[in-house]
Amino acid sequence: MPHQKIFHTFGKPKRKTFSYMNRAILFTIIFLSTIVFSSNSENIDKNLINKMLEELDEVVDNDDIYKEIRAHRADSLVQTASHRKGQQRIDLYVEAYNIYSHYQCDSAVKTLQRLSLVPEASENGDVKEYLKIANGEILGIMGLYVEAYETLQSVNVDELSHQNKLFYFQTFRSVFGWIADYSRNSPSYEKYVKLTNIYRDSIIATETNKIAHDIALADKHIVNGDPDEALNLLLENLANAERTELIYLYFNLAEAYRELGDTDKYTYYLIMASISDLRAGVTEYLALPTLANVLYKNGDIDRAYKYLIRSMDDANFCKARLRTMEVSNIFPIIDKAYKQKELENRKWARIFALILVAFVIVLLCILAFMLKQNNKLNLIRRKLADANSNLKRVNDELQVANKNLIKTDRIKEDYIARFLERCRSYLDALENYRHSLLKLAKNNQHEALMRQLKDHTLVGEEQQRFYHDFDKAFLDIHPNFVENFNNLLKEEERVYPKSDCSLTTEMRIFALIRLGINDSNKIAHFLNYSLATIYNYRSRITNKSIHDKDQFNELLMKC
Repeated sequence: MPHQKIFHTFGKPKRKTFSYMNRAILFTIIFLSTIVFSSNSENIDKNLINKMLEELDEVVDNDDIYKEIRAHRADSLVQTASHRKGQQRIDLYVEAYNIYSHYQCDSAVKTLQRLSLVPEASENGDVKEYLKIANGEILGIMGLYVEAYETLQSVNVDELSHQNKLFYFQTFRSVFGWIADYSRNSPSYEKYVKLTNIYRDSIIATETNKIAHDIALADKHIVNGDPDEALNLLLENLANAERTELIYLYFNLAEAYRELGDTDKYTYYLIMASISDLRAGVTEYLALPTLANVLYKNGDIDRAYKYLIRSMDDANFCKARLRTMEVSNIFPIIDKAYKQKELENRKWARIFALILVAFVIVLLCILAFMLKQNNKLNLIRRKLADANSNLKRVNDELQVANKNLIKTDRIKEDYIARFLERCRSYLDALENYRHSLLKLAKNNQHEALMRQLKDHTLVGEEQQRFYHDFDKAFLDIHPNFVENFNNLLKEEERVYPKSDCSLTTEMRIFALIRLGINDSNKIAHFLNYSLATIYNYRSRITNKSIHDKDQFNELLMKC
């Protein structure tokens, strides 16, 4: 079992004084523990573990605050001790050492040096032997086990008070426990385990504080394979323990549940021990790196890596050699897994980014295509609107021309009805065409939409219908136009339409002129021809006439 040590004080046992913040933390820990065990121990489930892990995350993130509190408290004791004398000064240095010893070894050594310079200390055999034990403890924490052993061997046990004798047994138990942990795979491992057990038994026989005694006894039960008996002792003391004692109660509870194979409770109490360690501001601990290893095996690599980095930084700060070595043994494994996970995360992030970029490009292409199609559709609509406007304008012009003609009411009514029907038919055709395009657009039938937009059949058909209606209406008004028009031309140059109800292109041009539309631009727009085409037709027909240009134009208006 990994080694742990109970805190001690020099001389008469003292209850530590706490700041308001420390009291609040202690109360919270005890309160939570009381709730857990006053209900049902089976209530420790994944949800509770996750909740406590979130609390531990917050504690780890604010770890520097707790360290600063611990350091400030120890520094204040040292400062106060410098202004005191005698036993009071000795007690203050001892209390400061107890704070420094598991926080920062260099500061602990300096504190012991200050204690050794106190005049009363050199005259007190118990204090002189205490200094040897404390130096042996610090040497052990720093991993100097041979020096620690030799220093402890030099202690004159007969000079020790009861409390310092207990400190002596605790320190020897700690040093042999550390050596056992360090030499786990060596032949001498069992020897140091046996020595650890011997000094644990000495602690049990000497300890008068019930909670500290039961913690040591529970530790023995766990080592001897009786975790149930250990649980009974530990749970009995949980509600009445102080903060320092809670750290060891939690860790031993975790060890007991590990022996029983209860993974959830093992993990939970490792979390509680880690929270207690960090809130106490200590930097030499075992719970957090042990928890990191458990979380790694459970697949929580991010937290395992975070806790292990915190543990390594703290061990290096404290100069706790064994803790540094323990963390270093598992760090490469977790570090490799963490980096592999980071690599996978970056890989998937790149894949997602590429997919996102591709999606955006496709979306932009679709958007550009839709805008292009929409522009084409708008252009067609504008052309159709222009054509409709032109048709209306021509219709208006024909109506104005018709007013100048003496025709029967029947012919006028027939002419108006025909062109109203034509306009209505043209609007219906436009609406149907619009519906067909809208349907294709809604169904994302882009290829069909493109084919429909490129197809000029509708415009061509409507143009032909327009020509047919114009020809028929004009010939109804001027039934002799074809004959009279040909009479103006040379016999070999005369033109004849394909049917009695239609006109040739040349005749339509001159039919419009007959109706009073003499502007070539308007004629070109009306018939959807180029201006050059209109000029060519007019010039060619004029050249075929048997009359000169002015006479031809004059006679045309009488056809």
